[in-house]
Amino acid sequence: MLLPLSHLNYSKAKIIWTIFNIVILSFTIGFLLRNFSFNKHWLIIILILIFSFQPVYANFLYGQAYLFIFSLLVLMWFAYKNDRELLLGFTIGIIFILKSTSFIFLFFYYYKKNVKVYYMQ
Repeated sequence: MLLPLSHLNYSKAKIIWTIFNIVILSFTIGFLLRNFSFNKHWLIIILILIFSFQPVYANFLYGQAYLFIFSLLVLMWFAYKNDRELLLGFTIGIIFILKSTSFIFLFFYYYKKNVKVYYMQ
C-alpha cells in the first residue's frame, strides 16, 4: 500500500500520507452526510467534532491507516446496502489485508450463504 512512498524520505512520505488521509476522510464524511441527509448547518459542528477527536489526531500524528480502513468500512456498508456483492467482497478483502479484525465478516457471509462475497474475500 505504501510502496509508492518508499523512495521518498520520511518527512515527505508522511506529508503525502497525511494529505491522502485528509482527502479520504473528507470524501468519507461527505459521502456519509449525503447518505444520511444531514442539514448543512450541522456540517461545521460535525467537522469540528471529528477533527478534535483524539484518535483522529493520533492517526494524523503517527501516520496510521485507520482512517483509510474507516473509509473502506463505509464503502463496505454502501456495497452491502446496495447489494453490490463484488465490491463488498473486494473491500472486505482489502480490509482483511490491512487489519485481520475483519475476519469476522468472513464467518458472517459464510453463515448467510452469500457465496460471491465469501469467495471474493
